Amino acid sequence: MPKPRPTQQLRAKRTRRRLLAAARRVFADDGYASASVDDIARAAGCSKGAYYFHFATKEASLLALVDDWAQRQSDRLTKAIDGSRPDGTLADLLRALFSSDGADGRDQRLVLEFWLQGERNRKIARRLVHAHRSWQRLLAQAFRRAQEAGRLAAGVSPAAAADMVLALHDGLAVQKSLSGAKDGSPRARVSAALAFLGGLRPLRAAG
Repeated sequence: MPKPRPTQQLRAKRTRRRLLAAARRVFADDGYASASVDDIARAAGCSKGAYYFHFATKEASLLALVDDWAQRQSDRLTKAIDGSRPDGTLADLLRALFSSDGADGRDQRLVLEFWLQGERNRKIARRLVHAHRSWQRLLAQAFRRAQEAGRLAAGVSPAAAADMVLALHDGLAVQKSLSGAKDGSPRARVSAALAFLGGLRPLRAAG
């Protein structure tokens, strides 16, 4: 019996995924400003008309990538804090934050492109600020729980610790993108983040 043909809706979803994957590659490799809709469509193996069926402008695909990246990061952090033991929350959450989505280096370059375009585009800036604030709240919650469990020195501000971790995360992303260096495993970056904060008692990372 022949396999049923994909429905039009399913084909449309697949095409949209291909276009976003292509936009990710093109924006990361060539930069958003230099990229064109033709470049994205060609990289996706689609027509320009197919691109405009899913996205009204070049900006629309960048916004979709920002939303997808921010949501995946938020999901990782939420899962880590919801499923963690009180004494393991920090290690689990920091590992989720410092874990990279991909091994090809494009994620770091793409995030830098997000921030660069956010300086020029209010829509992107609003999305990035909203995402950053939500991550800051999650991290502050984790540091507060660690403090209540006696794993964080009483004099350390959970909100300030969250801000420092986010700054360290952003700085490492820039460093890795510019140098092309591999910064080691998420576990090593978590240890570096905890050492940087100071005032922490030894924390055993789960997993």
